[in-house]
Amino acid sequence: MYPALPLAGSDIKEGRGEVRWEGFRLFMKILNKTITGILILVFIFSYSPVASGEDAAGSLFQPCQYKQVYRYYIEKAEAHLADDQPEAALQAYKMALMVQPISEEAKQKIRAIEKALQQKRSQKEKQVDETIEGLQARRSALKGTLDQLETKRRYVREPVERRPVEIERSPAVETTYSRPSEELPIRKEPVKREPIRRMAERRPDERSMQTISGPRYREYLDPIAFNNGINESIQNGAKSINTGIAPGKISGEYRMAVGATSEDAIWKDANADHVGVPGEMNWRYLFGENQYNMYDKKIYDRFQVEAEGPITSHLSGYSEIVIDPWTFAGRKEITVTGSGGSSVNMTLKYWSNARRTLNETYRAENGDIVNLAENKIIDGYTTPETYRGLYDWGSNGFTVPKTEIDDMYVPIRKLWIDYNNGPYSVRLFPMANQDQALTSDDPMRLSNNKVWWEESPWLDSYDPSKIFNRTDNPVKQGQWIRSLSFVAKDSDYERLTFLRGASVSANYDNGLSIESTIAAPRNLWDFYEEVSSVPGAIRIKFPVKEDVKLGALYTVKAGLAKQDIEALNQVVGVDGEYLLSPDLSAYGETAFSFSETDEANGFTRDFWGAGYTLGLKGKGDLKSFANSYEFNTSFAHMNDNFNPGLSNYRFTRRDTIYGKHIYFQDLKPENEEIKIGDGVDIDRIAANVNLKVNFLNDDLKTRVDFRDVRTDSGDFIEDVGRVEAEYKVMPKVTVKSLARYEYLPKTTKGIDPLVNAKTSYIAFTDYFSDKDVFLENNIIEEGKDPSIGTYSFGLKYDMRDNLSLQGIYELTNDPLDMPRGLLNNVYVTQETRDGILWDKIVPFLYSQDSFGKPPYDYYSIYKAMLTYYPIPKLKLQPSYVFNQNKFATTLDDNVNHAGFSAEYKPNERLSLGMAYYFIQTRDLWMDTIGGANNTIVDHHNVFLAAAYSLNPNQDITIMFGEYAGYGRQYYEEYTSIGPLDTQHIVRLVYKGRF
Repeated sequence: MYPALPLAGSDIKEGRGEVRWEGFRLFMKILNKTITGILILVFIFSYSPVASGEDAAGSLFQPCQYKQVYRYYIEKAEAHLADDQPEAALQAYKMALMVQPISEEAKQKIRAIEKALQQKRSQKEKQVDETIEGLQARRSALKGTLDQLETKRRYVREPVERRPVEIERSPAVETTYSRPSEELPIRKEPVKREPIRRMAERRPDERSMQTISGPRYREYLDPIAFNNGINESIQNGAKSINTGIAPGKISGEYRMAVGATSEDAIWKDANADHVGVPGEMNWRYLFGENQYNMYDKKIYDRFQVEAEGPITSHLSGYSEIVIDPWTFAGRKEITVTGSGGSSVNMTLKYWSNARRTLNETYRAENGDIVNLAENKIIDGYTTPETYRGLYDWGSNGFTVPKTEIDDMYVPIRKLWIDYNNGPYSVRLFPMANQDQALTSDDPMRLSNNKVWWEESPWLDSYDPSKIFNRTDNPVKQGQWIRSLSFVAKDSDYERLTFLRGASVSANYDNGLSIESTIAAPRNLWDFYEEVSSVPGAIRIKFPVKEDVKLGALYTVKAGLAKQDIEALNQVVGVDGEYLLSPDLSAYGETAFSFSETDEANGFTRDFWGAGYTLGLKGKGDLKSFANSYEFNTSFAHMNDNFNPGLSNYRFTRRDTIYGKHIYFQDLKPENEEIKIGDGVDIDRIAANVNLKVNFLNDDLKTRVDFRDVRTDSGDFIEDVGRVEAEYKVMPKVTVKSLARYEYLPKTTKGIDPLVNAKTSYIAFTDYFSDKDVFLENNIIEEGKDPSIGTYSFGLKYDMRDNLSLQGIYELTNDPLDMPRGLLNNVYVTQETRDGILWDKIVPFLYSQDSFGKPPYDYYSIYKAMLTYYPIPKLKLQPSYVFNQNKFATTLDDNVNHAGFSAEYKPNERLSLGMAYYFIQTRDLWMDTIGGANNTIVDHHNVFLAAAYSLNPNQDITIMFGEYAGYGRQYYEEYTSIGPLDTQHIVRLVYKGRF
């Protein structure tokens, strides 16, 4: 019924293809209803009977003689004229005249261009007649000179080719003359009059280079000139294509990289999962027998082309095609039977960037947990490996045999068509990234709420409900999961889970606006027709009066199992804002959610929940008291059954690391925006007060933040107070201070007060739990105070224009989640709810006695950094940190270390960099596995780099080692030092753009 879209390689085999087609049909039914509605709206608002070509130009449906293709050729012709290509413009106008034979515009343009071309031809013929006599004399003299040089072997004979001879002439005169085929070619370069040397007098390199002369000789010897020639060819080729497809255009980039160690040459090794993302607390971090130094080598090649342009006056298109290691993937569905008799269905997932399959976790038929390690692919086959089940079922081994992986190709990363006509806009996107998700601006942020680096909840896939074959047959609930959408990203941190769908928007002059999106996620290893989840949202805003605005929001998220909807989540919200004065407004929103899931045992879970928020915000200036102020106070409540399926609040509810420390450098804008959390989440009541006030002509900047958070039932969760001040004491002296205290409830025996499965990637719940689940920790005692305080003071002194010193002192008892959370595992149990026996996974921590426990001890951190420019283009930056906390890690710059970095830019093209760090940190593996006690190890890290701009479009970089700060714009992007030890690898990266 629906044709297959050629967006990725398929492997549809007998039986299996039908299953995927059913899911595709269901998705297409939903999509067709949406598209039908869109087209009806487009027809209603676009169609109007017209009587002339000018009237028809604004309508989508026009009489035949006024089709949009006519405007297309007119616009193309105008673009050719702008590029000084009258012949191409003439052909385009003739095509337009064929479509619209009565067009006076096309006829007039054709006559004008033909007249101009005729005049140009006549002028050239006249110039040739005037100079033919001089040309013949010139040719005769040149031929005589060449004959003489041939006799003395003083010229380089080139292959005879039939081409016109370019005559030396004034720039204003262009003359050509066709040389008879029997004549020798005449060189462009003027003959140099120099004494003739004997062959023995020539240098050896001259004799070896006899076949190359003039500019060609210099090209071969000068790699920069040679590369500039390549760049010029690429740019001219792109320009030629753009001229041919005007007003459309193409652009793109290309990248080549290689690496080398003392043992191997590397042509491909890239995996962003080795680094993770902020807040992930990556499991690879310096743990295990191999002592992972987590960094992405980023050795890969890429060719990327973007094409965009108008199709008609109202339609335009865009596409992005990428050929890189992530283009080449693979999968294989297999069933493995364990030694205990239970089987597990697996889909092995391969990606070319790592040349391995993913490390994943599967559940066997009896509920056993099987953790697959990364498996190396050799000649298209996996490496045989046996994996054990959960630790307490460890006797059950699952052997994955040598298996051939089926290839998949995903070259199209983005593809869409836009329709724009007046207030209406429509976008159909068969392939796009998570940016196409609808991000709502309502006060509760009910669609696509997340931090900037996090995967969108629109990318979640649905994992159906399942009955496990063990005692009492417990049921695993159906749930949306995000493990693949988190892992699948390229080395530029672009998510490789895509969206397929459509969006519609309308903005009217009276202030009414409507926007809606419906889409289905597709991960890198899905066949295009596979669908497991379909999210959608519509947002409406309209002004009631000048000072009153209302809005409404509806979201839906459908989870599919065996081509049927198994889970359905819907949310309806209504919001408003009332402008009390030009500087003050009140706002609020109330919302309801409705969720229903048909579980595998026939039991239906359905529930509804509610949430609301009220707030007051304002900004302005107090001339007699302060320069400016900004404040926002709010009260929000989401009950325990409220389920906003298209938003998550796990990271927006808490302060980030950037809100817990002092920085004199500017923060990245995205990090500045999210550094203070608001405590809002499901099953929570949160009250917030946020105030910013600037004094003394903005020399004194202050910020106060406070929140009180409790559960839906009123149980205390946290009080967080934070006061920050920055004061420019003198033009060259700036001081900063920070006081932050997080007051937490007394501890419960055996439960960790800080490590939560909802906000940690370390606990197996497909990376997150829907509920707040604090991990079990058997060293935690009853009734202790786990509260955390941080007090900091910093000073920055710009002693001279080229010399700056900064120092920071911090007193804190924050133990951090890392590396405590590395020592974790899970066990399987079951619980009864609503009369149904449910499967339950319980995450826990072990060996935590090697760390501190509540109440946490305070410790001091001393930090110093000097920035010095001995000459204008040389930057030297030594730094030093002493941290009394022996468990400190390099996830930020608070680890014990002494470092030095230098940057030198001798000219606009060349930049050089180096860094050296001496680091002392604890070897957690030796302490917890090897039986040692608080093992402190010294590390040395050396990094060197050089970057050269070959021309405005091409750059080349060579690096030795790895340093997280290289090439970053903002300081806090590389507060992590990165690898502890010198990485003995050389990497060469060549990039270009067109």
